[in-house]
Amino acid sequence: MPIETWLLGLLIGGACGFLGQGLRTVVGLYKLSQASEQFSFSWTRLGISLIIGVLAGSLASIVVITSPIVLPIQLLSMVSAGYAGADFIEGFVGNYLPRR
Repeated sequence: MPIETWLLGLLIGGACGFLGQGLRTVVGLYKLSQASEQFSFSWTRLGISLIIGVLAGSLASIVVITSPIVLPIQLLSMVSAGYAGADFIEGFVGNYLPRR
């Protein structure tokens, strides 16, 4: 399989993961704004969270890259990987890295 196919697949997966994590961020910010009048927003945390979503979507795209036809449900699975996968990765890393 040519390298261009792999790079395009990882790029599409990363974009889908970014979208999924972006949706998760919007939902989280909405819930946080409803729960309290005063909440802090961190651009650094948002950036790291979106990068984790890109990584989760890219990892999910490896399965799609090897298939000959990309179906819309596979794209949706990469978006959901960005949504749920980022949550899993952040939780896993949060257990092993000290909080500031």
